[in-house]
Amino acid sequence: MEHTTENYRWSWDRDTDLVHFEDGQGRHIAHAPLKPRLVFADGSADPSWDEAAVTALQQGNTVAVSYRSAQAELSLVWSFEQDHFSLSPVEVSSPHASRWARVELLAGLQTHYALLPGLSMSSFLGPVVDLHSKLNLTTTLGAGAMRGPGLAQQWGLPSHWLAVYDTAARWNASGAHSRESAAMCLGLASLPSGDFWVRTGDRNLTLVLNVRSDLWNLFPEGRSFSTGLDLLFFFGKDLEEAPKAYYRHLAALGHKAGSAYPALANSRDVRSWTLFNTWGSQVSEPIQPEQFDQARLEKYWQQLQASGLKVGHFVIDDKWEGTYGVLRHDEKRFPAFDDLLGRVRKAGLKVGLWAAFLRCENPSLVGLTEDHLMKGRDGQVLWFAHQTARYGIYDISQDKVAEVLGRLARDFMRRYRPDLIKFDFGYELPTLDVSCPANPVYRGEALLRRGLEVLLGAMKAENPELVVFYYGLSPLLAPYYDLHSTDDMVYCPRDYDVEGNRRMNLAAFLGECGMPVSSSTGYDWATASDLWFDAAALGVPGTLLPFGPDEAGGGPSAEVIARFNGLAALARPSATYQFETLGGHPHGGHRAMTTAGWRRLEQGKTVLLALRPGSRVAGLETEGQLVLASFDEALLDGAQGTTRHFGFVGWPGSSFRLAAARPTSWTVTQHWLGAEATQMNLSVPEAATPGTLDFRWPDIGPHALEWVEFQGS
Repeated sequence: MEHTTENYRWSWDRDTDLVHFEDGQGRHIAHAPLKPRLVFADGSADPSWDEAAVTALQQGNTVAVSYRSAQAELSLVWSFEQDHFSLSPVEVSSPHASRWARVELLAGLQTHYALLPGLSMSSFLGPVVDLHSKLNLTTTLGAGAMRGPGLAQQWGLPSHWLAVYDTAARWNASGAHSRESAAMCLGLASLPSGDFWVRTGDRNLTLVLNVRSDLWNLFPEGRSFSTGLDLLFFFGKDLEEAPKAYYRHLAALGHKAGSAYPALANSRDVRSWTLFNTWGSQVSEPIQPEQFDQARLEKYWQQLQASGLKVGHFVIDDKWEGTYGVLRHDEKRFPAFDDLLGRVRKAGLKVGLWAAFLRCENPSLVGLTEDHLMKGRDGQVLWFAHQTARYGIYDISQDKVAEVLGRLARDFMRRYRPDLIKFDFGYELPTLDVSCPANPVYRGEALLRRGLEVLLGAMKAENPELVVFYYGLSPLLAPYYDLHSTDDMVYCPRDYDVEGNRRMNLAAFLGECGMPVSSSTGYDWATASDLWFDAAALGVPGTLLPFGPDEAGGGPSAEVIARFNGLAALARPSATYQFETLGGHPHGGHRAMTTAGWRRLEQGKTVLLALRPGSRVAGLETEGQLVLASFDEALLDGAQGTTRHFGFVGWPGSSFRLAAARPTSWTVTQHWLGAEATQMNLSVPEAATPGTLDFRWPDIGPHALEWVEFQGS
């Protein structure tokens, strides 16, 4: 059986049970057994279908396949569209269902490269795995990462998708690159009742739904039910284009940032979402978390004010609470907490607060008991430790817990009136190997969504304009938050710029869902400018760097502070955008998912260009590193005329030469750090047709230069 469109070819051989995936040019992408594996805890498969009879029906745009034995039945349905196809969850009955630990789909999918978003917190391992390396690893694509298998992970999770592509059989032969396949993105269409994992092996991978019916008695024996993954398969020429198609499809179905809250305006101006976070200042001092106090908080606020850094939000990070789980500040350590928040607002900034909303140190403080916390297989509370704290995890599946956390969230909003919250540590949710919620309807990937629904639903009801800051890449959860964080890069010393560039490459897909990106920084000022450069194309720059000595003993120069301000001034107001990498590497290898530059598009128009040496666009000659951003909706690259109002941020020695500059007269305003702006007039030579605008970033000036504004007449 087969189904072919201009984008792909799907085929299945009943005799071998192999399903093959090819791109629109007939090049092999991957193949795997079609029949799922239902696996016991010891790794052996349920034998119910060893002698199964196979039936198949191809009707219109669907193929239904069933495997039947004397005691069991398993069936699945493939559905085909022009640009993608889908695989339904499995309908199954088995006399051994109560013993299943995992459901494995496309077990041993053979291909060459796999893009696994969020694979590692460290820069030592990139997100694209060469499966010929025989990396034997089970890792997560869902929530619960810190308590899950494989590598320690947190950033980018849950992602809920991966992508693959294949090379020619002899990938070093002459012209072999032209025989590389297009890429295929495999993503969830809905959240499953289990933990979404992927296992890599020798030239293959397997999609895994961790169900642990053997531990929690979740599946009835001998009765029919649905399990497995609801999967979508999209295609693109490489690892950049295939995931874009997946995100674009889910966005069209309504999976857009903030869409879970109908009171939210359709369009929000994201330019004020720049931020300074106190975390870097907190960790730069050799103190215990409980030594974070009013004096230190006041110092960080004063340092920010004195620095000249122009941000929209002052974000107070971990340990402002007295106890995890109560959402109230420690009145002994912060006797003037409310007063400081008032002064921040009076100075024109908005307030941001960090919280690990699902942690709980003492449930009795909020009218709950230990029965309302997540429990292990022995029935005892799961207690975790982080730094000096010992805490459990609220079992948000319980109605009583949801009621209490909803009330706490509303009180938190009314008391502190935060404009932004950093929703943290969703990856602490335990997997089904460790714990099952009291209401198993919310097990697996659904547990995090339950927490977001309860907590953010209550907070957004108090303030629909609240900005929710999160680090997940999943388009399925995008409706619950507003701003993507590239998260803490604590494991990437000296590689913050490399790892940040990689993370923003993956986060950029969220632009299809109306999700801007905020940079995190590492812990040294030397790499910060490169991170802000990338963030300027995708959203807004942010920083957690201390104003005292950083981990390398350095600090911020006036030029670096000015560069942040300039890049923030060039941020686009729209949350929705598309991107193209310029000089990017959407293939396997050490440089995979990194890029030299960016083209930002809105409604098909180029509105921002971020260029490093080596990245080029038609109609624009540049030197050095620079960002150009339009303040209207006209193009920047000269193909159909140029904007009449744009901004320029350059690095030393940078310049641009913009062809097709329609206005012949320009007012050029230079914005300086800590000084009044200066203006000059610039004329394009009349002989130029239609005109060429040249400008070089000034080498010297009365102060550090933030940005240059061009207005044509």
